[in-house]
Amino acid sequence: RSRRQRQMCIRDSLSFMILSLLFFLSWLQQDVEVSSRKTVATNVERQSYHLKSVLDIQFNYLTGMASYMGEGEDLFCQENKRLIQSIVKEQDLDLIGIMKADGDTYYNNGARKNVKNRGYFKKVMQGQKIMSPPIESKVDGRTKVILAVPIYRNGKVTGALGASYNLSLIHISEPTRLA
Repeated sequence: RSRRQRQMCIRDSLSFMILSLLFFLSWLQQDVEVSSRKTVATNVERQSYHLKSVLDIQFNYLTGMASYMGEGEDLFCQENKRLIQSIVKEQDLDLIGIMKADGDTYYNNGARKNVKNRGYFKKVMQGQKIMSPPIESKVDGRTKVILAVPIYRNGKVTGALGASYNLSLIHISEPTRLA
């Protein structure tokens, strides 16, 4: 009997230890999942704030240039063309276009086309600052957004300034660490 009692005692102890270990591992897994969700949510919030800050800077550049361009008579003057060519070299903007009220557009690379039927053009000509949804470039496969701001002359929208911004240029400033 003594041997049988010891075996039962050992079996009961092992069963208790196994159940305790399973409970602990289950609790640990839940804790890791909760902690991971919090970390991911915090990182997404930080990245969203960073993206908004970067895009606000780009909008400020475009708005400043549009304000300057609105002071002149001809949107396609040489000075404006040189301005957008120089800005592309200094900013993370891939392409900048000056759009007249009829949709005729001059791009910093010298290309010209008419964008009067584009949704963003119609909205920006109503005085709205526009950011397109992210799109994949057919040229280089990179994800970009189109930013556009109205150009005012004497309080009236006379054109627009638009640019494509490469979202892959946004870097996360601190590494993502899971607790």
